[in-house]
Amino acid sequence: MLKISIIVPVFNEAENILPLFYEVKKHCPENFELIWVDDGSTDETLTEIQQLSFHEERVKCISLSRSFGHQNAMIAGLNYASGEIIITMDGDLQHPPSLIPQLIDELYKGADIVFTRSICTTKENWPKRIANNLFYRFANFFSETKIDENITEYRAFNQKVLDSVLQFKEKETFLRGIFNWIGFKSAFVEFKCAERQHGSTKYSLKETLGTELNKIILFNPSLVKFISIIIGLSMVIILFNVPLWNLFSASNNSNNYLQTTLILLVSVVQLFLTGMIFKLVNTAIHDNRNRPLYLIKDTINF
Repeated sequence: MLKISIIVPVFNEAENILPLFYEVKKHCPENFELIWVDDGSTDETLTEIQQLSFHEERVKCISLSRSFGHQNAMIAGLNYASGEIIITMDGDLQHPPSLIPQLIDELYKGADIVFTRSICTTKENWPKRIANNLFYRFANFFSETKIDENITEYRAFNQKVLDSVLQFKEKETFLRGIFNWIGFKSAFVEFKCAERQHGSTKYSLKETLGTELNKIILFNPSLVKFISIIIGLSMVIILFNVPLWNLFSASNNSNNYLQTTLILLVSVVQLFLTGMIFKLVNTAIHDNRNRPLYLIKDTINF
């Protein structure tokens, strides 16, 4: 039986540590290691993992010095995985461990990587859902690497895939894009996304927005050209239409409303695209600094 490494980044998930471990133990073959990556939690998450690790040598932990974000925490776990089969999942029990045998079976059938696609039956915040959908549509419109918005961080893959992913040295990381980009023979498994059993999502709106922007930026080489064209066209629209509408503003008050609406819409587009340019510049600066993706404070059972 091949050894299995299960990587679970957690941030303030103390209530989910024991339930998730027992679910994994119930559904996973005996020869596994469960690698928790504590992403700078401020609650009792690390304490729960430490207590569990006293009784279970298969429970391991990488404790980061502070919160470096979900993606970087996941990479920390990938660097420490020793199994021939690697599984990544979230720590909130919305990724059902009962799916593990099916993921492993797909690998034995010949797949190098098994993606999971969620069928969400929970009541999700509709503005978040709409925004997420728009980000994916915008990203896929320009990208050569198409990313399904329902693909999750719950996946299983072999050592070849792990070695390929770890070759990436990018400081701004979007793992779903990387796993899609590298190729290899893949399979897909669908599951129904369950509701959270304890607490709520702990990652901030800022980090979520940063991840969404990375979807667009990191896999779209023609993005800068597109942004420049759109900003240029929007400026032309304002410069040519404002004087024309002013000629009719005295006789038709509705033109003032249309003029104001158009200027506002164009301004919003310009601000958004300008923000994208700043994000691109910041990404380039961040890469040149060559700072580490994460810093480890302590390890358990390694």
